[in-house]
Amino acid sequence: MRIILEEHSPLRVELEAAAAEAGTIYRVQRDVGLSVELTPESFDDRVLFWIENTYSTEVLLARGAAGDPTALVRLDRASAGHLSIEVAAPELKVGRELAEEFATKFGRKREKEDGLRVCVSFWRDSSPHPESTDRFLDAVRWKDVSANYSATTGRNLDRLMALSRPELEEGRLLLWHGKPGTGKTYALRALAHEWKQWCDIHYITDPEALLGRAGYLLHLIVHERRDETRWRLLIMEDTGELLSIDARQNVGQALSRLLNTTEGLLGQGLRVLFLITTNEELGKLNPAVTRPGRCFSQIEFAPLTRDESKKWLLARGAEIDSDSGFTLAELYSLAFGQPRISSTRSVGFAGSRD
Repeated sequence: MRIILEEHSPLRVELEAAAAEAGTIYRVQRDVGLSVELTPESFDDRVLFWIENTYSTEVLLARGAAGDPTALVRLDRASAGHLSIEVAAPELKVGRELAEEFATKFGRKREKEDGLRVCVSFWRDSSPHPESTDRFLDAVRWKDVSANYSATTGRNLDRLMALSRPELEEGRLLLWHGKPGTGKTYALRALAHEWKQWCDIHYITDPEALLGRAGYLLHLIVHERRDETRWRLLIMEDTGELLSIDARQNVGQALSRLLNTTEGLLGQGLRVLFLITTNEELGKLNPAVTRPGRCFSQIEFAPLTRDESKKWLLARGAEIDSDSGFTLAELYSLAFGQPRISSTRSVGFAGSRD
């Protein structure tokens, strides 16, 4: 029988007392990178009580068949899939064994075991402080999708994907720009996978609020972490209006806050990178963003050339003779959504796939 208890339930005190029957309570703590969702079933059939709080879970485990003492396990979930495991038990050996068991069960595993799942923290502004929700998403390997990009775009992405971690003196801003449907979102999924050994991924659902309210931005970049060696990547999609030439007139201090964080005093010493994607042409962006030395990485997502498009389509059993190249969205539409065409005139489709 499982009972869900409120955080301040009086029974919570009784549970801790039950875990310390021997008169002494030992606490053992382990920190791991979370790789799976936490559910009562994660603890098999040993669960007596499951206490679900906003950012933590407390579980009272039953005595085992061999007469193992009862233990209380607290799991604190930090952003980007970090998990603190604390075990309270009347015997030190029991606490250590359970802490190791759950660290093995929930901790990030090797690539062969962990597959392509990555943890992404989705942030939103809230009162009194910003909040995040962690989700495990399916990523892609860069080697599996690199053929979807033009030669120049692919070479630039190759260098970025292979990065083991940036130098502290380098810039903090990554700028991806290009037409809708050129594969920026697919590249984001690949980057999350290629960097997951050293970088946590944070997705900003409300970029205008992040850069529009100083408290939101400050909370995020100095957010408490247990592993200070890991970097954080803050992703803001389709935010060209924040970087436009008339950005100050339209969105106030947002652009200034971004530049001060990526290159000014505010960002010094922080292991934080900002990745911004936009459909705007480079010439329409504010020169303060695009000037040499400002961006850690600046990549244009261009449509595939005529020859690249033809090769891409032939590899998927489609033959189209066109005078121009195509975006990735158009290529997928031609290859899988339309009948085969053979024509000497240019072919294109409205809409976008990014």
